[in-house]
Amino acid sequence: MTATTLGSLAIRALSSVPPWLSARYLDDAYATWRDDIEGAYTQLDRAGVLNPLSDDPLLAEGAIAREANDRRRAINALQE
Repeated sequence: MTATTLGSLAIRALSSVPPWLSARYLDDAYATWRDDIEGAYTQLDRAGVLNPLSDDPLLAEGAIAREANDRRRAINALQE
C-alpha cells in the first residue's frame, strides 16, 4: 500500500468516528431519559455537536420532551 492509500483509509476511518459516537449518545439518551432527563438532554447536545448535519438529536429531544410533558422544549427542539 502506498502512503496515499494509507492516508485515505485513515481519513475515512477517522471521519466515521463522530457520527458513530453521536449515535451512541442518542441511544443512551433514549435509554436513560426517564431516570435522568437532564443527562439525556446533555447527551443529545453532544450528539448534535458530533454530527451537526443530522436532525436525529433534535427530533429525539422533541420526542423526549413531549413524553415528559415539556411542551415548550418539544416545540423549540422541533422548530430548530
